[in-house]
Amino acid sequence: MASTAGWNRIAAILHNDQSTDLQVTTVPLGMGRLDNSYRIAALTGTGTFALPAPARAELQSFVQKGGTLVIDAAGGGSTFAASAEAEIKALFPGNALGPIPLDDPLFAGKPTIRRVAFTRSAQSFIVGGADAPMLKGIQLQSRWGVVYSPLDISAGQVGNDVDGVIGYSPESATALAEHLVLAALLHP
Repeated sequence: MASTAGWNRIAAILHNDQSTDLQVTTVPLGMGRLDNSYRIAALTGTGTFALPAPARAELQSFVQKGGTLVIDAAGGGSTFAASAEAEIKALFPGNALGPIPLDDPLFAGKPTIRRVAFTRSAQSFIVGGADAPMLKGIQLQSRWGVVYSPLDISAGQVGNDVDGVIGYSPESATALAEHLVLAALLHP
């Protein structure tokens, strides 16, 4: 469900700045194609959704075998966010989503992420002027198997400020995506 435009931009940035190659591929879920030759999978969208059983099984297997699943609500849509949280609970019933602490290695590296900026539309939803990443996750075997953002990361990855998007600024979305990819590649 994820758009490839932002991920293609992240691939170019990682290639140029980190000498790391990321190949972006669209993989239909539930057809047995999401195997562990992939290290990271992104799921984003708008509106209500429910994964069919084969797609759930494929995502569970992918994460349990070392893959990282990144989920964000495109545009910051609350209906997608609610569906995503329900799907995460269904995928990993014994594991609760919890906040990813700011001192987690996920936010280390170059540049270190300690503060983020949000889009103008998101600022009215941010309580108390917070400036920390608002990511949640499920840790499996001392790594983040699932990383979830109820705020939009995908639109910001494209590098343009889009009015009405409730999410991270383009600079912050880009930095978060880079860190997510590097964490998935370097910490299996």
